Amino acid sequence: MNKYKIIKNVLQFSIFIFVITYIYFNVSYQELIKIFYINDNLIYLIFLYIFVAFIVNIYQAKRWGLLIEHFNEKADFKQYLKIITYSNLLAEISFLGIFSRALIRLYSRIKIVNVFITLLIEKFMSLYAILFLSAFSIFLLYQSTTFEYYNDYFKYIFFIIFLGLTSPYILLKISESKYLIIFNKLKRFFIIFYFLKKEYFFKVFLKTLIIQILAIIKVFIVTRMFDLNVNIILLILILPIINFFVSIPASITPWGWREFIYINILSFLGLSNEQSILISLTNSVLLVSTQFLFYLIFLRVR
Repeated sequence: MNKYKIIKNVLQFSIFIFVITYIYFNVSYQELIKIFYINDNLIYLIFLYIFVAFIVNIYQAKRWGLLIEHFNEKADFKQYLKIITYSNLLAEISFLGIFSRALIRLYSRIKIVNVFITLLIEKFMSLYAILFLSAFSIFLLYQSTTFEYYNDYFKYIFFIIFLGLTSPYILLKISESKYLIIFNKLKRFFIIFYFLKKEYFFKVFLKTLIIQILAIIKVFIVTRMFDLNVNIILLILILPIINFFVSIPASITPWGWREFIYINILSFLGLSNEQSILISLTNSVLLVSTQFLFYLIFLRVR
């Protein structure tokens, strides 16, 4: 296990160094300053961003409460919201920041192990919801001439997406299999698949889907802050794909990795590296600022 952690840390640190180096040599900071300006509607867009971010936190808290209460454990909704905000803030510093959810133990009798189980479920469902949205986007992009050069690869992409979208059904069948006796050591692990049962799955999926759509809307709001010559429809379609790659914890921190993804994917829409990184950095700063603002407000919540 220690060897695995060492290899993982080395890979993540190496990727972090790579993306930072890539950004340094491929982005003109003088050009970045030139294209930065204050939009006339900036204040209204920032308030709209804050409102959407708050709705996201509410749905995250509702989803967490739904998953936790399966274990006959419960906390006050305000506490869910407070801890969600704190973990979101720390997650912007490091991918490991999300594990600060364990602080809910200070305000309730919820077991730490159940917190980690729900975190695994949330991560799976978030990737599933983004994959669902990405599948819809890729299908529509397949009809577009913008990605005509990559048409030969779409059949492989659709096959991978099909496997991903059918994974809950596959996991459910495995967890219900009579042959699990052979895997006695793994049998306890399959307990976490309770969320695949239809009484949970569709509720959790719907909340997660709303969260991911709102996350896309936040990025779209950021793009409206700048005068970008870009096809709005293609931009909206490509944002789920960006969020899918950003959600992969490939680096030690979202910073750098997120900008690397934005630069390489938004280039398909004709945006320069500087424009792409401006969108990414603005979104990142607003993410941190809004979560910090919410946290200061929730400090009064007991």
